[in-house]
Amino acid sequence: MLATTIGRQRGVPDDAGMAPLEDAAMKVHRLVVRACTGELRAVPVWRSLLQAGLKAGAWKIQVDTHHHIESLSIDIINPDGASVSELQSMLRSSLPPATSVDVL
Repeated sequence: MLATTIGRQRGVPDDAGMAPLEDAAMKVHRLVVRACTGELRAVPVWRSLLQAGLKAGAWKIQVDTHHHIESLSIDIINPDGASVSELQSMLRSSLPPATSVDVL
């Protein structure tokens, strides 16, 4: 599998190459947005995070040329009172329908 990765990372990488930012007082969710090659729109993702007042930590963009998939992973730090489903709904509403959004 051919893949290209760029991003800003902190901590020790896990098997996927990116460690979530965490300490005892920090709550972190990992946002993963996927789309077909050429269809990933990163600007609306970042805009949604900024408009919601969310703080981003480590991030990574990957392009899997074998499976024709692009992905953007962002660690969201201390999402005040926002549940995983609320974060997913907020982001899905601002992205094209062919985009997959997961919050872990």
